[in-house]
Amino acid sequence: MRGISKTTNRLAAAIAALLAPACGASRLVRVERLTDETFRPKESVLDVAVLDEPPSSPHREIARIEGGGHEYEEVSQVLGRLREEAAWLGADAIVVVRSGYRFEPHPRPGVYQSHLYGFPDPSITLGDPGDPGAFARPYASAIAIRYGPVSGD
Repeated sequence: MRGISKTTNRLAAAIAALLAPACGASRLVRVERLTDETFRPKESVLDVAVLDEPPSSPHREIARIEGGGHEYEEVSQVLGRLREEAAWLGADAIVVVRSGYRFEPHPRPGVYQSHLYGFPDPSITLGDPGDPGAFARPYASAIAIRYGPVSGD
């Protein structure tokens, strides 16, 4: 019996290791650096301001940051993760470019989904206002900036 439980534990650990990345996939934050310069990380996430539009003062863009979340999260939580990443990059602020919710239908067992077979989806064709069973996943994208003159000025 002992050999079976060890094998079962190993199998469970292997399955968990394979599934773990899938669970966090929608929480992923992607960063595209816009400069080769590196900056000292901020001591706190609170040192990174969240702006709706670029400041009028001189600044430079250091990275594009975007991310998403699970259907049970809010946009503010995704913006918090973008802010954390910006703090690691040494940004003074993030300028929110886009944020909101993406509605993704989820597969419903036992329901015929014509679009999977190349036929038009009746809800799209008829202009259905929305699928009440759809997942609303938050997303956001922002530009991380540093205050001060642009390099080369």
